[in-house]
Amino acid sequence: MESTYRSSDELKDVDTRDVSAVLLALEKAARLPNFRRVNLHNVFQVENWEAFQSIYGSDKDPFADTCNNSDGQVVDAVWVERLETSAHEISDAVKMLETLLKFASQLQEKFEFSRERIIAAKRSKGIKSMPDELLAKIFQFAVVDMEWEGGVQAKSISQVSRRFRNITLGMPSLWTTLYSRSPQSDVEMFVRRAGPDTEFQAFVHLNFKLQMRQFMDICRPFISRWKLLTLIHDEKCRKRFFLSDGDSGDGDLTLGELFEFLGDGPRLPLLEELITRAAGDITSGLNTLVDGTLPSDTRVWAPNLRILRCSYFIPFPSSPLTAISTLFVRQNFPILLSSHDSMLMKVLKLLLKLPNLSTFVLEAELIYGWSGYETFPVVHCPTIKSFSLHLPGIPLKKLQTKSSCIATLMDVLRMPSLEDYSVSIGISDYDEEDTDSKCAEWSKKLGYLSCALLPVHFANSTRMVSLDYHLWIDTYLPDEVPPASKTLNLPFDAIARISSVTISSFVRVLFSQRVGEGVQHGITGECRLRELKFTACEYMTSLDLQCTIDSLESYGVWSDVERVVVQDCADVTHEEAMSVIGERKLRYLGGYVDLE
Repeated sequence: MESTYRSSDELKDVDTRDVSAVLLALEKAARLPNFRRVNLHNVFQVENWEAFQSIYGSDKDPFADTCNNSDGQVVDAVWVERLETSAHEISDAVKMLETLLKFASQLQEKFEFSRERIIAAKRSKGIKSMPDELLAKIFQFAVVDMEWEGGVQAKSISQVSRRFRNITLGMPSLWTTLYSRSPQSDVEMFVRRAGPDTEFQAFVHLNFKLQMRQFMDICRPFISRWKLLTLIHDEKCRKRFFLSDGDSGDGDLTLGELFEFLGDGPRLPLLEELITRAAGDITSGLNTLVDGTLPSDTRVWAPNLRILRCSYFIPFPSSPLTAISTLFVRQNFPILLSSHDSMLMKVLKLLLKLPNLSTFVLEAELIYGWSGYETFPVVHCPTIKSFSLHLPGIPLKKLQTKSSCIATLMDVLRMPSLEDYSVSIGISDYDEEDTDSKCAEWSKKLGYLSCALLPVHFANSTRMVSLDYHLWIDTYLPDEVPPASKTLNLPFDAIARISSVTISSFVRVLFSQRVGEGVQHGITGECRLRELKFTACEYMTSLDLQCTIDSLESYGVWSDVERVVVQDCADVTHEEAMSVIGERKLRYLGGYVDLE
C-alpha cells in the first residue's frame, strides 16, 4: 500500500512539459497558412523518423553475420538494445497519437455541435415567424424539385394547415404540373386552382397508353396553354407493372398515337420546350436503346417550339425539325456489338435532322470506350454557334487511346460557325498515391483526351471566340496537393485560334505540341489569343502558374496576350501573381466566400 502511494506521489512530480509541447506543436502546424499545400505523406513517412534511422539507417545489415557468429549471438547486442528502446518509444508515440486523436475528435464534435446550435438559434422562431412571401418561395422550390409529382407535392402542402392552404391557393404557379397518370379529379382540381391564364407543364407517360388517352381528352379544352411537354418512357415498365395489351411498352407506337392526336386536332401555340426522358434504371446502361420516332414536323402543332431536351431517350424525327434551335442531350454510350445503331450514331442522325440548331449541350457518360465497328459519316452542323460538352465519370485508366467514342464524335462533328465552346471533364479514378511512372501515364492519357476534345479541325477555325476548359475530380478532393508530374497538356495549335480561354484545373496546366502523325507543329498565321483566365484552380501555386506562362512564352506569343485573370485560386496570392504575370496584364479577383 505504501509503495503504491509513493508511485502516485512520484507521478505528480513528472515533468509533462515535453509531452504538452507535442500538442502545442500540432496546433501550431495546423495554423500554418500553407498547410493545405504540405504533402503529409512525404513529411511523416517512416524514413523521416529518428527511430527508423537509429535502427535501419546504417548501411550495415544487422543480420548479415548471423551464420558466422561463433559465440551464438543472433545479432549485435547493442543493436538489439537500441531496437528494444526504439520499439518502446514508438509504442508510447502511438499511445500519444491515439489519445490526441480521441480528444481532437471530441473537440471537433463539440465545435460542430456549437455551430449547429448557432444555426438552430437563428431559426429558433420557426416557420411561424416566416412571412407568407418567404413560405411561398419555399413552396415553389419544393414543387419544382418534384417534377411530375409536383402536383401531388402542392396538394400535400395545402393540407398541412389552414395557413398553408391559404398560401397555396393564392399561388397559381404552384398548380401548373399535369401528369398523365394522375387521377382525373386531381388534374381537374389543379387546372381550377391554376386559374384561366396560367401556363402548364405536362408530363405524359408513354407506357400507359390508356391513361394517356384519358389525360389528353381531359386536357383538350386547355391544351393550348401547355408551355412544356415531357414524354417519359420506361423500357422495363411492361414487366414491372404487368401492362395489359391496351397499354404498351413500345414508345414508338405510343408516340405515333400521341402526335397523331396533336397533329389532327388541338394546337400548342405556347409550347417552347419538348423533353424526352427514360425512367427506371438508367445508371446500368440498360435504357440506352430507348428511342422513338417523331412522326411529323413540330411546326404543325407547336409553331413556337424551340428547345428539344433528351435524357436517355433519343427520338428520331421523320422529317427535319426546322424550328428547333437548342438541343440538350444526356446519354450514356456503351459499346454495342449488334446490328442496332450505336448511341453515337443516333445522336449524329438527330443532329442531321436539326438544320437550324444554334446551341448544342451534350452530357455524355460511358463515352471513353471503343467506338465499335461502325463507319461514322462526317456531320456538318453549320449553324451551331455554342457547344457545351460535359464528361462526368471519366476513368483515365480505361480511356481508349485509339478509336475512342469521344474522339470519333469530335472528329466527325464539324461546326464551322462555332463561337463558344465549353468542356467539363470529371476524372473518376484519381489516385493521389500514384508512382512517378503512373503519373506520367496519367498525364499522357489526359493529354490524349485533350487533343481529342480539341481536334485538328478546331485549329483551323476562324470564328472561335471563347473556350472554357474545366477539369475536376468526380469522386472526392484529395488530402494532398496533386504532384507536379501530373499535368494537363493542351494542344497549343487549337488554343492559339481562340481570343479568350478560361481554364479551371486541379493539376498543372501546360501548353504543348499536338502528338500524332501528319500533325503540323506550331501555328501558321496570326495568334488570336488575347485573354487567359484561371478560375477556381484550387491547388495551383505560383510555381504552377509560372510553368504555364513559360510554356506559353515558348511559342513566342506572350506579348500578344493582353490580359491574364486569376480568380478564386486560393494558393496564389496577389503578390505572387503580380511577380509572374506583371502589373499591366494581371487582373486578380478573389472568389466568393460563404461565411455562414
